[in-house]
Amino acid sequence: MADDRFYPVILRQATVFGFSPKMRWDTVVNAFIMHAFKTGKLDVWFGGEASRPLVHVKDVAGAQIRCLEAEPSTISGEIFNVVYDNYRILDLAHRVKNTLAEIGINAGLTVNYDRVDKRSYKTSGEKITRLLGFTPAVSVEDGVREIAGVLRDGKYRDFDHPIYYNLRWMKLLTDIENRIRMTGKIL
Repeated sequence: MADDRFYPVILRQATVFGFSPKMRWDTVVNAFIMHAFKTGKLDVWFGGEASRPLVHVKDVAGAQIRCLEAEPSTISGEIFNVVYDNYRILDLAHRVKNTLAEIGINAGLTVNYDRVDKRSYKTSGEKITRLLGFTPAVSVEDGVREIAGVLRDGKYRDFDHPIYYNLRWMKLLTDIENRIRMTGKIL
């Protein structure tokens, strides 16, 4: 569909972390921080051997802006990965734990070795850097400090609400939709 008036570009973002008004507590960095506040510990499943590519939500927005401002001939029909770095989950847990400790939040760390996580993957953001000069800049440690600050202020502490978990939220919306179909709309 690309032509001289339509310049599609695809951004494949890594696992996004960081604060947002529609907070997600089901992504790895955010989940670690949430569990540290909720239970006082970080739970690492499957031995923490899997890898995940990560990117901060501000860097995702920055990549989108960079594409919108780019010359159409540079981005038209391109696919870019947006990733800060790739992390082994156990190493990531230690980074989160250490950053929390630096700001006075001490959390334990438990590792469960009962199964293997088959969702291990890595990506490269080299192409977006090479073609657009865009390199994500917000580190995991910066994101940890950001989210911990919001939580210390008493905001977004309803950790169990379905809105903060994509799968739970979609199931709830589907259930509500089915109930309205059966009962009719409320006026």
